[in-house]
Amino acid sequence: MIEISNLLKQFAGERGSFTAVDRVSLTIPEGKLFTLLGPSGCGKSTTLRCVAGLERPDAGELKIGGDTVFSETGVFVPPNRRDIGMVFQSYAIWPHMTVLDNVTYPLRIKGLPRRQIRDRGIEILKLVGLEGLEDRAAPNLSGGQQQRVALARALIKEPKVLLLDEPLSNLDAKLREQMRFEIKALQRRLGITTLYVTHDQSEALAISDWIAVMDRGRVIDGGPPEEIYHRPKNRFTADFIGQTNILEGKIGEVAGRKAKINTALGDFVCAIAGEAKAGDAVLIFIRPENLRIVTASDASPENTYPGEVHSLVFLGECVDCQIRSQALLLKARLHPSCGLHEGAGIRFRVDPDAAICIPAC
Repeated sequence: MIEISNLLKQFAGERGSFTAVDRVSLTIPEGKLFTLLGPSGCGKSTTLRCVAGLERPDAGELKIGGDTVFSETGVFVPPNRRDIGMVFQSYAIWPHMTVLDNVTYPLRIKGLPRRQIRDRGIEILKLVGLEGLEDRAAPNLSGGQQQRVALARALIKEPKVLLLDEPLSNLDAKLREQMRFEIKALQRRLGITTLYVTHDQSEALAISDWIAVMDRGRVIDGGPPEEIYHRPKNRFTADFIGQTNILEGKIGEVAGRKAKINTALGDFVCAIAGEAKAGDAVLIFIRPENLRIVTASDASPENTYPGEVHSLVFLGECVDCQIRSQALLLKARLHPSCGLHEGAGIRFRVDPDAAICIPAC
């Protein structure tokens, strides 16, 4: 539904041009929620603004629903002629209008009959959970309600594509979590193709069908949320999404699809991908939840190491723990009933299948 081909966008700066989007190519399938994820300044919002027509790219091609909306050969369709709806980070709610007037504005500028506009407005407000608030002044809404108004306004003209630029960043943590579920449920119900931009890893994992990880203007990784989290293709993705322990090592022995790797912890066994061989430098990623505390009688010596509890932080649903072993400080996520205390001597284990190993280059 959205095809981005070799997209380039540069901005002029004091020291010459700055490349915000560096030859990005992506395909967003029809009916899917596709997220651009990355830190501030990585190019994700600029990419979305190019799709919206709010920025004119310097090169490449953009298609929406099979129609070319930008081409370096000279095609540029203005935003009002692209079949899109957009929700901005600031919501862009007009304070002098009622909720209904805000939502139905796109239909009013089309000149549709007043009764048809009102009926469609009431219908879309019900869809986003604002039924009965149509005559309320927009400034008298909560942050979550204003976010729903912006979403309703984007959806009222039934666009082919919905673009969301950091739509939850102005909400408090609990409301953000609630709105993730609401946006995901609404997108699934409508089946609308959605391009979503965020820097929040938890948000991206919670709502997306597919995530593209961006850094310095380029897409460096991509896949379904489970794959991005459990099988990142590079150090940046593993470190940016969630917490992770990173071990540097060198392969000592290879047996089938598993290798014994020399690390600062000692020998570490895990699965390897590709044509790895003895002597290759590798990185091992261990998620905190995959580091388990074991008893001295644990039957498996493989990937089992001594350590000491360095710090504990109680978070309610879990305990964040730092374990010192050799010269390393490792992160673990434990059950609140773990019964540990700072300074306690422990043994911990990592299942070989729970670790991720990639070439260090």
